[in-house]
Amino acid sequence: MHQMTLGSIVVLVFASVTLAEAPTVKNATPLLPARVAAFSPDGKVLATALSRDITLFDAATGKKTGQLTGHTGDIYELVFSADGKLLASSSGWSDQTARVFDVATMKQIASLAPPGDPKTQGIYIRALGFGADGKTLITGGRALTIFSLPDGAVVKSTTVPGRENQFVLLPDRRTVVSIDNDSSKLTAWDCTTGASTPVKQTPESKPTMGGNLAIVGGKKLAVASFMSNAVFLFDATTMNFERKVSPPQHLQRVGATPDGRQLVYGSWETTGDNFVAIIDAASGKPRVKIGPFDKDTVFSMALVSPDGKTLAAVVNEGAKPAMLWHLGQ
Repeated sequence: MHQMTLGSIVVLVFASVTLAEAPTVKNATPLLPARVAAFSPDGKVLATALSRDITLFDAATGKKTGQLTGHTGDIYELVFSADGKLLASSSGWSDQTARVFDVATMKQIASLAPPGDPKTQGIYIRALGFGADGKTLITGGRALTIFSLPDGAVVKSTTVPGRENQFVLLPDRRTVVSIDNDSSKLTAWDCTTGASTPVKQTPESKPTMGGNLAIVGGKKLAVASFMSNAVFLFDATTMNFERKVSPPQHLQRVGATPDGRQLVYGSWETTGDNFVAIIDAASGKPRVKIGPFDKDTVFSMALVSPDGKTLAAVVNEGAKPAMLWHLGQ
Protein backbone atom coordinates (compact mmCIF):
# COMPACT_ATOMS: atom_id res chain seq x y z
CA MET A 1 0.00 0.00 0.00
CA HIS A 2 1.43 3.40 -1.03
CA GLN A 3 0.89 6.67 0.85
CA MET A 4 1.15 10.34 -0.08
CA THR A 5 0.24 13.26 2.13
CA LEU A 6 -1.89 16.34 1.50
CA GLY A 7 -1.17 18.45 4.53
CA SER A 8 -2.83 16.55 7.36
CA ILE A 9 -4.75 14.33 4.93
CA VAL A 10 -3.42 10.94 3.89
CA VAL A 11 -4.39 9.52 0.50
CA LEU A 12 -4.22 5.73 0.32
CA VAL A 13 -3.86 4.08 -3.11
CA PHE A 14 -4.12 0.32 -2.79
CA ALA A 15 -1.38 -1.73 -4.41
CA SER A 16 -3.87 -4.10 -6.04
CA VAL A 17 -4.93 -1.27 -8.37
CA THR A 18 -2.56 0.45 -10.80
CA LEU A 19 -2.63 4.23 -11.23
CA ALA A 20 -4.01 3.69 -14.73
CA GLU A 21 -7.11 2.26 -13.11
CA ALA A 22 -7.40 4.41 -9.99
CA PRO A 23 -7.14 8.19 -9.91
CA THR A 24 -4.54 9.96 -7.84
CA VAL A 25 -5.82 12.76 -5.62
CA LYS A 26 -4.22 16.16 -5.12
CA ASN A 27 -4.79 19.79 -4.19
CA ALA A 28 -7.42 19.59 -1.46
CA THR A 29 -9.43 22.85 -1.41
CA PRO A 30 -11.82 23.82 1.40
CA LEU A 31 -15.07 25.48 0.31
CA LEU A 32 -17.92 27.08 2.22
CA PRO A 33 -20.04 24.85 4.49
CA ALA A 34 -22.78 23.09 2.51
CA ARG A 35 -25.66 20.63 2.92
CA VAL A 36 -25.95 19.68 -0.75
CA ALA A 37 -23.83 20.01 -3.90
CA ALA A 38 -24.11 19.43 -7.66
CA PHE A 39 -21.74 19.64 -10.62
CA SER A 40 -22.70 21.18 -13.96
CA PRO A 41 -22.81 18.71 -16.90
CA ASP A 42 -19.45 19.92 -18.23
CA GLY A 43 -17.88 19.61 -14.78
CA LYS A 44 -16.73 23.23 -14.73
CA VAL A 45 -19.14 24.57 -12.11
CA LEU A 46 -19.88 23.28 -8.62
CA ALA A 47 -23.07 24.54 -6.96
CA THR A 48 -23.53 24.20 -3.19
CA ALA A 49 -26.18 25.28 -0.71
CA LEU A 50 -26.41 25.36 3.07
CA SER A 51 -29.41 27.48 3.97
CA ARG A 52 -31.36 29.79 1.63
CA ASP A 53 -28.66 30.74 -0.86
CA ILE A 54 -26.80 28.83 -3.59
CA THR A 55 -23.08 29.43 -4.13
CA LEU A 56 -21.35 28.76 -7.46
CA PHE A 57 -17.67 27.78 -7.61
CA ASP A 58 -15.14 27.29 -10.39
CA ALA A 59 -14.55 23.57 -10.04
CA ALA A 60 -10.95 23.86 -11.25
CA THR A 61 -9.86 26.49 -8.72
CA GLY A 62 -12.47 26.37 -5.95
CA LYS A 63 -12.98 30.11 -6.42
CA LYS A 64 -16.45 31.49 -5.71
CA THR A 65 -18.02 32.81 -8.92
CA GLY A 66 -21.55 33.78 -7.91
CA GLN A 67 -24.53 33.46 -5.60
CA LEU A 68 -28.18 32.68 -6.33
CA THR A 69 -30.90 33.87 -3.97
CA GLY A 70 -34.67 33.54 -3.67
CA HIS A 71 -35.54 30.73 -1.27
CA THR A 72 -37.05 31.54 2.12
CA GLY A 73 -36.15 28.17 3.65
CA ASP A 74 -33.23 25.74 3.69
CA ILE A 75 -32.28 24.14 0.36
CA TYR A 76 -32.03 20.34 0.18
CA GLU A 77 -31.68 19.50 -3.53
CA LEU A 78 -29.83 20.95 -6.54
CA VAL A 79 -29.87 19.83 -10.18
CA PHE A 80 -28.57 21.29 -13.45
CA SER A 81 -30.34 21.08 -16.80
CA ALA A 82 -28.71 18.87 -19.45
CA ASP A 83 -27.13 21.87 -21.18
CA GLY A 84 -26.00 23.43 -17.91
CA LYS A 85 -27.82 26.69 -18.57
CA LEU A 86 -30.38 26.27 -15.79
CA LEU A 87 -30.10 25.23 -12.16
CA ALA A 88 -33.08 24.02 -10.12
CA SER A 89 -33.23 23.93 -6.34
CA SER A 90 -35.83 22.88 -3.81
CA SER A 91 -36.50 23.59 -0.18
CA GLY A 92 -38.06 21.80 2.76
CA TRP A 93 -41.00 22.32 5.04
CA SER A 94 -40.56 26.06 5.61
CA ASP A 95 -40.36 27.07 1.94
CA GLN A 96 -41.95 24.19 -0.01
CA THR A 97 -41.03 25.52 -3.43
CA ALA A 98 -38.66 24.70 -6.26
CA ARG A 99 -36.79 27.57 -7.89
CA VAL A 100 -35.18 27.68 -11.33
CA PHE A 101 -32.24 29.97 -12.06
CA ASP A 102 -30.49 31.11 -15.23
CA VAL A 103 -26.85 30.25 -14.49
CA ALA A 104 -25.38 32.89 -16.83
CA THR A 105 -27.38 35.82 -15.46
CA MET A 106 -27.75 34.33 -11.94
CA LYS A 107 -31.40 35.40 -11.99
CA GLN A 108 -34.40 33.39 -10.82
CA ILE A 109 -36.72 32.61 -13.72
CA ALA A 110 -39.37 30.51 -11.95
CA SER A 111 -40.77 29.73 -8.50
CA LEU A 112 -42.81 26.53 -8.43
CA ALA A 113 -45.16 25.11 -5.81
CA PRO A 114 -47.08 21.83 -6.12
CA PRO A 115 -50.90 21.80 -5.94
CA GLY A 116 -52.54 21.54 -2.53
CA ASP A 117 -52.46 23.35 0.78
CA PRO A 118 -49.10 22.90 2.58
CA LYS A 119 -50.73 23.62 5.96
CA THR A 120 -53.20 20.77 5.69
CA GLN A 121 -51.40 18.32 3.40
CA GLY A 122 -47.85 18.67 4.65
CA ILE A 123 -46.50 19.12 1.13
CA TYR A 124 -42.77 19.43 0.70
CA ILE A 125 -40.90 19.51 -2.60
CA ARG A 126 -37.65 18.19 -4.02
CA ALA A 127 -36.35 18.98 -7.49
CA LEU A 128 -35.79 15.78 -9.40
CA GLY A 129 -34.63 16.92 -12.79
CA PHE A 130 -35.45 18.49 -16.09
CA GLY A 131 -37.67 16.62 -18.52
CA ALA A 132 -36.54 15.15 -21.83
CA ASP A 133 -37.66 18.25 -23.72
CA GLY A 134 -35.68 20.57 -21.44
CA LYS A 135 -38.79 22.70 -20.99
CA THR A 136 -40.24 20.97 -17.94
CA LEU A 137 -39.14 20.39 -14.36
CA ILE A 138 -40.20 17.28 -12.48
CA THR A 139 -40.46 17.48 -8.70
CA GLY A 140 -41.25 14.95 -6.00
CA GLY A 141 -42.71 15.09 -2.54
CA ARG A 142 -46.25 14.34 -1.43
CA ALA A 143 -46.97 14.67 -5.14
CA LEU A 144 -45.04 13.96 -8.33
CA THR A 145 -45.50 17.13 -10.35
CA ILE A 146 -44.46 18.25 -13.83
CA PHE A 147 -44.11 22.01 -14.32
CA SER A 148 -43.67 23.76 -17.66
CA LEU A 149 -40.90 26.35 -17.91
CA PRO A 150 -40.59 29.23 -17.60
CA ASP A 151 -44.27 29.95 -16.88
CA GLY A 152 -44.44 27.40 -14.02
CA ALA A 153 -47.79 25.96 -15.06
CA VAL A 154 -48.64 22.51 -13.69
CA VAL A 155 -48.70 20.02 -16.57
CA LYS A 156 -49.55 17.01 -14.38
CA SER A 157 -49.54 16.14 -10.69
CA THR A 158 -49.87 12.67 -9.18
CA THR A 159 -50.23 11.95 -5.47
CA VAL A 160 -47.47 9.74 -4.10
CA PRO A 161 -48.24 7.59 -1.03
CA GLY A 162 -45.73 7.12 1.73
CA ARG A 163 -43.79 9.27 4.13
CA GLU A 164 -40.39 10.88 3.40
CA ASN A 165 -40.02 9.47 -0.10
CA GLN A 166 -36.75 9.84 -2.02
CA PHE A 167 -36.82 10.28 -5.80
CA VAL A 168 -34.54 10.06 -8.83
CA LEU A 169 -35.16 10.78 -12.51
CA LEU A 170 -33.98 7.92 -14.74
CA PRO A 171 -31.75 8.54 -17.78
CA ASP A 172 -34.77 8.43 -20.13
CA ARG A 173 -35.95 11.64 -18.36
CA ARG A 174 -39.50 10.31 -18.53
CA THR A 175 -39.51 7.89 -15.59
CA VAL A 176 -39.10 8.63 -11.90
CA VAL A 177 -38.25 6.03 -9.27
CA SER A 178 -39.23 6.61 -5.66
CA ILE A 179 -38.34 4.76 -2.49
CA ASP A 180 -40.46 4.84 0.64
CA ASN A 181 -38.18 5.32 3.62
CA ASP A 182 -40.47 3.28 5.88
CA SER A 183 -41.13 0.25 3.69
CA SER A 184 -38.05 0.48 1.39
CA LYS A 185 -40.34 -0.26 -1.56
CA LEU A 186 -39.21 1.05 -4.96
CA THR A 187 -41.80 2.33 -7.41
CA ALA A 188 -41.37 3.46 -11.02
CA TRP A 189 -43.60 6.35 -12.16
CA ASP A 190 -44.42 7.32 -15.75
CA CYS A 191 -44.18 11.12 -15.71
CA THR A 192 -46.56 11.49 -18.66
CA THR A 193 -49.40 9.26 -17.53
CA GLY A 194 -48.82 9.21 -13.77
CA ALA A 195 -49.02 5.40 -13.82
CA SER A 196 -46.97 3.56 -11.20
CA THR A 197 -45.29 0.16 -11.36
CA PRO A 198 -43.80 -1.57 -8.30
CA VAL A 199 -40.17 -2.58 -8.76
CA LYS A 200 -39.63 -6.27 -8.08
CA GLN A 201 -37.63 -6.67 -4.88
CA THR A 202 -36.49 -9.65 -2.86
CA PRO A 203 -35.04 -9.65 0.67
CA GLU A 204 -31.61 -9.50 -0.96
CA SER A 205 -32.46 -6.35 -2.94
CA LYS A 206 -34.39 -4.52 -0.23
CA PRO A 207 -32.47 -2.07 1.96
CA THR A 208 -33.27 -1.42 5.60
CA MET A 209 -35.30 1.76 6.08
CA GLY A 210 -34.99 3.21 2.58
CA GLY A 211 -31.98 5.06 1.25
CA ASN A 212 -30.76 7.70 -1.14
CA LEU A 213 -31.05 7.18 -4.89
CA ALA A 214 -28.51 7.98 -7.62
CA ILE A 215 -27.84 7.20 -11.26
CA VAL A 216 -24.54 5.44 -11.92
CA GLY A 217 -22.87 5.78 -15.31
CA GLY A 218 -26.17 6.52 -17.00
CA LYS A 219 -27.09 2.83 -16.82
CA LYS A 220 -27.58 1.83 -13.19
CA LEU A 221 -29.84 2.92 -10.36
CA ALA A 222 -28.05 2.90 -7.01
CA VAL A 223 -29.80 2.76 -3.66
CA ALA A 224 -27.41 3.73 -0.85
CA SER A 225 -28.55 2.58 2.58
CA PHE A 226 -26.84 3.63 5.80
CA MET A 227 -28.76 1.08 7.89
CA SER A 228 -27.86 -1.77 5.52
CA ASN A 229 -24.31 -0.47 5.07
CA ALA A 230 -24.66 -1.30 1.38
CA VAL A 231 -25.36 -0.02 -2.13
CA PHE A 232 -28.04 -1.88 -4.10
CA LEU A 233 -27.61 -1.65 -7.90
CA PHE A 234 -30.46 -2.02 -10.40
CA ASP A 235 -30.49 -1.82 -14.20
CA ALA A 236 -31.91 1.65 -14.92
CA THR A 237 -33.75 0.43 -18.03
CA THR A 238 -35.27 -2.88 -16.92
CA MET A 239 -35.22 -2.14 -13.17
CA ASN A 240 -33.89 -5.65 -12.58
CA PHE A 241 -31.75 -6.04 -9.46
CA GLU A 242 -28.11 -6.80 -10.28
CA ARG A 243 -25.98 -6.84 -7.16
CA LYS A 244 -25.35 -5.57 -3.66
CA VAL A 245 -22.08 -3.81 -2.90
CA SER A 246 -20.93 -3.59 0.72
CA PRO A 247 -18.41 -0.78 1.31
CA PRO A 248 -15.99 -0.96 4.26
CA GLN A 249 -17.64 2.08 5.92
CA HIS A 250 -21.18 3.36 6.44
CA LEU A 251 -22.40 5.89 3.91
CA GLN A 252 -25.29 8.31 3.46
CA ARG A 253 -25.26 8.95 -0.29
CA VAL A 254 -23.36 7.45 -3.19
CA GLY A 255 -21.97 9.00 -6.37
CA ALA A 256 -20.02 7.50 -9.26
CA THR A 257 -17.25 8.15 -11.73
CA PRO A 258 -18.54 9.11 -15.22
CA ASP A 259 -18.08 5.60 -16.62
CA GLY A 260 -20.00 4.07 -13.70
CA ARG A 261 -17.20 1.63 -12.93
CA GLN A 262 -16.39 3.17 -9.57
CA LEU A 263 -18.58 4.40 -6.74
CA VAL A 264 -17.67 7.33 -4.51
CA TYR A 265 -18.96 8.15 -1.04
CA GLY A 266 -18.05 9.79 2.24
CA SER A 267 -18.25 7.62 5.33
CA TRP A 268 -20.47 8.29 8.34
CA GLU A 269 -18.82 6.64 11.34
CA THR A 270 -19.61 8.23 14.71
CA THR A 271 -17.17 6.13 16.74
CA GLY A 272 -14.20 5.75 14.37
CA ASP A 273 -12.22 7.37 11.56
CA ASN A 274 -13.95 8.64 8.43
CA PHE A 275 -12.85 8.63 4.80
CA VAL A 276 -13.87 9.78 1.35
CA ALA A 277 -13.60 6.63 -0.71
CA ILE A 278 -13.66 5.46 -4.31
CA ILE A 279 -14.49 1.77 -4.66
CA ASP A 280 -14.99 -0.68 -7.50
CA ALA A 281 -18.71 -0.78 -8.42
CA ALA A 282 -18.61 -4.50 -9.15
CA SER A 283 -16.63 -5.84 -6.20
CA GLY A 284 -16.74 -3.07 -3.60
CA LYS A 285 -12.94 -3.21 -3.31
CA PRO A 286 -11.25 0.12 -2.42
CA ARG A 287 -9.55 2.13 -5.18
CA VAL A 288 -8.74 5.30 -3.27
CA LYS A 289 -9.31 6.42 0.33
CA ILE A 290 -8.84 10.02 1.41
CA GLY A 291 -8.29 10.34 5.13
CA PRO A 292 -8.43 9.39 7.86
CA PHE A 293 -10.60 12.14 9.31
CA ASP A 294 -11.64 12.11 12.95
CA LYS A 295 -15.04 10.88 14.08
CA ASP A 296 -16.35 14.47 14.20
CA THR A 297 -15.76 14.85 10.45
CA VAL A 298 -18.52 12.79 8.86
CA PHE A 299 -19.67 12.98 5.27
CA SER A 300 -23.27 13.20 4.08
CA MET A 301 -22.43 13.06 0.35
CA ALA A 302 -19.58 12.85 -2.14
CA LEU A 303 -19.67 13.23 -5.92
CA VAL A 304 -17.36 13.17 -8.94
CA SER A 305 -17.76 15.77 -11.70
CA PRO A 306 -19.11 14.53 -15.06
CA ASP A 307 -15.71 15.20 -16.68
CA GLY A 308 -14.03 13.08 -14.01
CA LYS A 309 -11.62 15.84 -13.00
CA THR A 310 -12.83 16.79 -9.53
CA LEU A 311 -14.28 15.19 -6.41
CA ALA A 312 -16.41 17.11 -3.91
CA ALA A 313 -17.62 16.09 -0.47
CA VAL A 314 -20.17 17.63 1.90
CA VAL A 315 -19.07 17.51 5.53
CA ASN A 316 -21.37 17.23 8.56
CA GLU A 317 -24.33 18.54 6.53
CA GLY A 318 -22.87 22.03 6.68
CA ALA A 319 -21.27 22.00 10.12
CA LYS A 320 -17.84 22.16 8.46
CA PRO A 321 -16.57 23.44 5.08
CA ALA A 322 -17.19 21.24 2.04
CA MET A 323 -14.07 19.87 0.35
CA LEU A 324 -12.86 19.76 -3.26
CA TRP A 325 -10.08 17.58 -4.68
CA HIS A 326 -8.58 17.31 -8.16
CA LEU A 327 -8.37 13.87 -9.71
CA GLY A 328 -5.63 12.74 -12.07
CA GLN A 329 -4.25 9.57 -13.56
